[in-house]
Amino acid sequence: MAAEGEELEQIKMWLGHSQIALTADLYTHFYPSVAKKTARRLDKYLVQ
Repeated sequence: MAAEGEELEQIKMWLGHSQIALTADLYTHFYPSVAKKTARRLDKYLVQ
C-alpha cells in the first residue's frame, strides 16, 4: 500500500498500530520505481 502512495498514517490507523514507527518498519521498503517517482517530484520542487 505504501508503495502505491497510500499515506503511512492511514495504513497505521487501519492496522491498529499505536506507533507509526512500527508500521514504517514493517510495511515500507525501498522500491526503485517509487524512488524514481520521488526523485522526479523532488527535482520539480528544487528547480523552482
